[in-house]
Amino acid sequence: MKQFDLEKLEKAIIYTERMADGRAPYSNQPIENEVLNNPNVIRSMYFIKEVLQEVKKNGGVVGSKGIKQQKNTVEMAAHFPFEVLDKFSYESNKPISLVLKQFVELTGKPDVSIISAVAVNKWLGANGYLERIVINAEGKENWSPTDKGVALGMISEKRGDPGREYIRIEYNKEAQEFLAYNLRRITEESLESRDKI
Repeated sequence: MKQFDLEKLEKAIIYTERMADGRAPYSNQPIENEVLNNPNVIRSMYFIKEVLQEVKKNGGVVGSKGIKQQKNTVEMAAHFPFEVLDKFSYESNKPISLVLKQFVELTGKPDVSIISAVAVNKWLGANGYLERIVINAEGKENWSPTDKGVALGMISEKRGDPGREYIRIEYNKEAQEFLAYNLRRITEESLESRDKI
């Protein structure tokens, strides 16, 4: 694991955002630049900004999380303001990461901690909605909805080229409402299971 200087990280976020907005990173002056005005470059810069913000949110630490850090992440997620989920309204079918992102957006605080998609998948697996299956000849495994998960509203599709296949799972209106209704329980039970590690 490596830890970055948070002050430098903050500058990197600012510079990246300025370039994504078509401005010079140091002077913040608008600039006409064919590269910086390219939509693909703009999207890439915003993606880089998001990654840098995640590193900042993680205290500047990059690398795999140890058990203690994993527990702390779930403990922080336990303080999520679950009452905002009463305002949840379905927009479209989407994968779990985007459902959780929408939950965070309801708080109006983009840095608020919420349980990870990995932890939600583990909870759904432990409760019979998902299962790990082998999806190719190389033995690659992926989560896939069980009959119970399909009945809940999980829609899956196998994607990717041979050898690089994966299963994309989207959640329909009923499945998203289930997650919104049960997020506190999912978070608390995930915390309890981590405490047993």
